[in-house]
Amino acid sequence: MFLNEFWQPLILSERPYTIHDQHNGPLLLTSSAFKKRILYPENWNGIVMGSEAAIEEYHTLIREVEGSGHLQLFPLKENAPLVITEEKGYVEVTLIPAGKNEIGHDLHYFLLRNPYVKALITDELGRCLDFLPKSDSHFHLALREGMDIVYINDELYSLGENALKTAEHEQIYALLQLIRPKKVCGLTAQKLPKCLLDLCQQKDLYQPTALAALGNIVI
Repeated sequence: MFLNEFWQPLILSERPYTIHDQHNGPLLLTSSAFKKRILYPENWNGIVMGSEAAIEEYHTLIREVEGSGHLQLFPLKENAPLVITEEKGYVEVTLIPAGKNEIGHDLHYFLLRNPYVKALITDELGRCLDFLPKSDSHFHLALREGMDIVYINDELYSLGENALKTAEHEQIYALLQLIRPKKVCGLTAQKLPKCLLDLCQQKDLYQPTALAALGNIVI
Protein backbone atom coordinates (compact mmCIF):
# COMPACT_ATOMS: atom_id res chain seq x y z
CA MET A 1 0.00 0.00 0.00
CA PHE A 2 1.13 3.55 -0.69
CA LEU A 3 0.79 6.66 1.47
CA ASN A 4 -0.34 10.07 0.28
CA GLU A 5 0.97 13.44 1.47
CA PHE A 6 -1.26 13.16 4.56
CA TRP A 7 0.18 9.69 5.34
CA GLN A 8 -3.11 7.96 4.58
CA PRO A 9 -2.68 4.46 3.05
CA LEU A 10 -4.30 3.01 -0.05
CA ILE A 11 -3.85 -0.23 -1.97
CA LEU A 12 -3.91 0.87 -5.60
CA SER A 13 -6.21 -0.81 -8.09
CA GLU A 14 -6.90 -0.44 -11.81
CA ARG A 15 -9.58 2.21 -11.30
CA PRO A 16 -8.88 5.79 -12.51
CA TYR A 17 -7.62 8.30 -9.93
CA THR A 18 -8.08 12.04 -9.48
CA ILE A 19 -5.53 14.55 -8.25
CA HIS A 20 -6.88 13.98 -4.73
CA ASP A 21 -5.94 10.28 -4.90
CA GLN A 22 -2.21 10.80 -5.39
CA HIS A 23 -0.74 8.13 -3.13
CA ASN A 24 2.83 8.47 -4.40
CA GLY A 25 4.50 8.49 -0.99
CA PRO A 26 6.24 5.60 0.81
CA LEU A 27 5.28 1.99 0.04
CA LEU A 28 4.48 0.00 3.19
CA LEU A 29 5.09 -3.73 2.86
CA THR A 30 2.61 -5.83 4.83
CA SER A 31 2.20 -9.58 5.14
CA SER A 32 0.02 -9.76 2.03
CA ALA A 33 2.12 -7.41 -0.10
CA PHE A 34 3.38 -10.20 -2.33
CA LYS A 35 0.12 -12.06 -2.87
CA LYS A 36 -0.63 -10.11 -6.04
CA ARG A 37 1.05 -7.69 -8.40
CA ILE A 38 1.87 -4.30 -6.91
CA LEU A 39 0.49 -1.38 -8.91
CA TYR A 40 2.72 1.69 -8.73
CA PRO A 41 1.57 5.33 -8.77
CA GLU A 42 2.99 7.95 -11.08
CA ASN A 43 5.87 10.05 -9.72
CA TRP A 44 6.46 7.61 -6.87
CA ASN A 45 9.21 8.74 -4.49
CA GLY A 46 10.79 5.26 -4.32
CA ILE A 47 10.67 4.92 -0.52
CA VAL A 48 9.90 1.40 0.77
CA MET A 49 9.32 0.48 4.44
CA GLY A 50 8.71 -2.87 6.07
CA SER A 51 10.19 -5.59 8.22
CA GLU A 52 13.70 -6.76 7.38
CA ALA A 53 12.31 -9.98 5.88
CA ALA A 54 9.76 -8.11 3.76
CA ILE A 55 12.37 -5.65 2.50
CA GLU A 56 14.70 -8.51 1.55
CA GLU A 57 11.92 -10.31 -0.34
CA TYR A 58 10.87 -7.11 -2.08
CA HIS A 59 14.44 -6.28 -3.09
CA THR A 60 14.81 -9.73 -4.63
CA LEU A 61 11.63 -9.28 -6.68
CA ILE A 62 12.24 -5.68 -7.71
CA ARG A 63 15.60 -6.44 -9.32
CA GLU A 64 13.63 -7.58 -12.32
CA VAL A 65 11.79 -4.25 -12.60
CA GLU A 66 13.21 -1.67 -14.95
CA GLY A 67 14.11 1.67 -13.37
CA SER A 68 14.31 0.38 -9.78
CA GLY A 69 17.64 2.08 -9.12
CA HIS A 70 16.03 5.05 -7.32
CA LEU A 71 14.72 2.88 -4.48
CA GLN A 72 15.28 3.91 -0.86
CA LEU A 73 14.78 0.84 1.34
CA PHE A 74 14.07 1.29 5.05
CA PRO A 75 14.02 -2.02 6.97
CA LEU A 76 12.23 -1.40 10.26
CA LYS A 77 12.93 -3.13 13.55
CA GLU A 78 9.97 -4.17 15.66
CA ASN A 79 8.79 -1.58 18.21
CA ALA A 80 11.55 0.87 17.19
CA PRO A 81 9.98 4.16 15.99
CA LEU A 82 11.43 5.78 12.88
CA VAL A 83 10.87 9.53 12.67
CA ILE A 84 10.46 11.02 9.19
CA THR A 85 10.77 14.79 8.99
CA GLU A 86 9.30 16.85 6.19
CA GLU A 87 8.75 20.53 5.50
CA LYS A 88 5.22 20.40 6.96
CA GLY A 89 6.18 18.48 10.09
CA TYR A 90 7.02 14.91 11.02
CA VAL A 91 5.52 11.47 11.39
CA GLU A 92 6.68 8.56 13.54
CA VAL A 93 6.43 5.10 11.95
CA THR A 94 6.59 1.99 14.16
CA LEU A 95 6.48 -1.65 13.05
CA ILE A 96 4.19 -3.58 15.41
CA PRO A 97 4.54 -7.40 15.64
CA ALA A 98 1.08 -8.97 15.32
CA GLY A 99 1.61 -12.72 15.72
CA LYS A 100 1.59 -15.24 12.88
CA ASN A 101 -0.82 -16.14 10.09
CA GLU A 102 -2.26 -19.56 9.29
CA ILE A 103 0.95 -20.77 7.60
CA GLY A 104 3.27 -19.47 10.29
CA HIS A 105 4.53 -16.27 8.65
CA ASP A 106 5.13 -13.26 10.90
CA LEU A 107 2.50 -10.53 10.74
CA HIS A 108 3.22 -6.84 11.22
CA TYR A 109 1.13 -3.69 11.46
CA PHE A 110 2.19 -0.06 11.20
CA LEU A 111 1.59 2.57 13.86
CA LEU A 112 1.75 6.10 12.44
CA ARG A 113 1.60 9.06 14.76
CA ASN A 114 2.38 12.75 14.96
CA PRO A 115 1.28 15.32 17.57
CA TYR A 116 -2.25 15.29 16.17
CA VAL A 117 -3.21 11.84 14.84
CA LYS A 118 -2.51 8.20 15.70
CA ALA A 119 -3.33 5.60 13.05
CA LEU A 120 -2.96 1.82 13.08
CA ILE A 121 -2.59 0.17 9.66
CA THR A 122 -3.53 -3.51 9.80
CA ASP A 123 -3.78 -6.07 7.04
CA GLU A 124 -3.95 -9.85 7.43
CA LEU A 125 -5.06 -10.97 10.88
CA GLY A 126 -3.73 -13.94 12.79
CA ARG A 127 -5.71 -16.65 14.50
CA CYS A 128 -5.89 -14.73 17.79
CA LEU A 129 -5.34 -11.23 19.13
CA ASP A 130 -2.88 -12.13 21.87
CA PHE A 131 -0.33 -9.75 20.33
CA LEU A 132 -2.21 -6.88 22.01
CA PRO A 133 -1.32 -7.72 25.63
CA LYS A 134 2.14 -8.89 24.52
CA SER A 135 2.92 -5.65 22.72
CA ASP A 136 5.64 -3.18 23.62
CA SER A 137 4.94 -0.31 26.02
CA HIS A 138 5.18 2.16 23.12
CA PHE A 139 2.13 0.57 21.46
CA HIS A 140 0.31 0.19 24.77
CA LEU A 141 0.72 3.93 25.38
CA ALA A 142 -0.81 4.70 21.98
CA LEU A 143 -3.76 2.42 22.76
CA ARG A 144 -4.32 4.04 26.16
CA GLU A 145 -4.26 7.49 24.59
CA GLY A 146 -6.83 6.30 22.05
CA MET A 147 -6.48 5.39 18.38
CA ASP A 148 -7.82 7.95 15.93
CA ILE A 149 -7.99 5.72 12.85
CA VAL A 150 -7.68 1.98 12.21
CA TYR A 151 -7.22 0.83 8.60
CA ILE A 152 -8.38 -2.69 7.74
CA ASN A 153 -8.41 -5.06 4.77
CA ASP A 154 -11.76 -4.06 3.27
CA GLU A 155 -11.44 -6.47 0.34
CA LEU A 156 -13.06 -9.01 2.67
CA TYR A 157 -16.23 -6.92 2.42
CA SER A 158 -16.31 -6.53 -1.36
CA LEU A 159 -19.73 -8.21 -1.45
CA GLY A 160 -21.14 -5.73 1.06
CA GLU A 161 -23.51 -6.97 3.75
CA ASN A 162 -23.84 -10.26 1.85
CA ALA A 163 -20.15 -11.12 2.31
CA LEU A 164 -19.62 -14.61 3.68
CA LYS A 165 -18.73 -14.39 7.37
CA THR A 166 -15.34 -15.95 8.08
CA ALA A 167 -12.97 -16.19 11.02
CA GLU A 168 -11.11 -13.14 9.69
CA HIS A 169 -14.34 -11.13 9.70
CA GLU A 170 -14.78 -12.07 13.35
CA GLN A 171 -11.17 -11.12 14.12
CA ILE A 172 -11.60 -7.69 12.55
CA TYR A 173 -14.76 -7.11 14.58
CA ALA A 174 -13.02 -8.24 17.78
CA LEU A 175 -9.98 -6.04 17.09
CA LEU A 176 -12.11 -2.93 16.56
CA GLN A 177 -14.23 -3.79 19.58
CA LEU A 178 -11.08 -3.88 21.74
CA ILE A 179 -9.39 -0.78 20.31
CA ARG A 180 -12.54 1.37 19.81
CA PRO A 181 -10.97 3.86 17.37
CA LYS A 182 -12.58 7.16 16.44
CA LYS A 183 -12.75 6.05 12.81
CA VAL A 184 -12.24 2.89 10.72
CA CYS A 185 -11.25 2.97 7.03
CA GLY A 186 -10.59 0.38 4.35
CA LEU A 187 -7.24 0.02 2.58
CA THR A 188 -8.95 0.04 -0.82
CA ALA A 189 -11.50 2.74 0.13
CA GLN A 190 -14.51 0.41 -0.18
CA LYS A 191 -17.68 0.88 1.82
CA LEU A 192 -17.54 -0.87 5.19
CA PRO A 193 -20.45 -2.64 6.89
CA LYS A 194 -22.44 -0.74 9.50
CA CYS A 195 -21.53 -3.23 12.24
CA LEU A 196 -17.90 -2.05 12.02
CA LEU A 197 -18.74 1.65 11.78
CA ASP A 198 -20.89 1.34 14.90
CA LEU A 199 -17.82 0.29 16.90
CA CYS A 200 -16.21 3.71 16.43
CA GLN A 201 -16.29 6.21 19.26
CA GLN A 202 -17.04 9.38 17.32
CA LYS A 203 -19.79 8.99 14.75
CA ASP A 204 -19.47 12.66 13.70
CA LEU A 205 -16.11 11.88 12.08
CA TYR A 206 -18.04 10.35 9.18
CA GLN A 207 -19.22 13.81 8.14
CA PRO A 208 -17.31 15.28 5.15
CA THR A 209 -16.43 18.51 6.98
CA ALA A 210 -14.93 16.62 9.90
CA LEU A 211 -12.98 14.35 7.56
CA ALA A 212 -11.52 17.33 5.74
CA ALA A 213 -10.35 18.83 9.01
CA LEU A 214 -8.76 15.56 10.04
CA GLY A 215 -6.86 15.33 6.76
CA ASN A 216 -5.50 18.85 7.08
CA ILE A 217 -3.74 18.26 10.37
CA VAL A 218 -1.70 15.29 9.23
CA ILE A 219 1.58 16.21 7.55
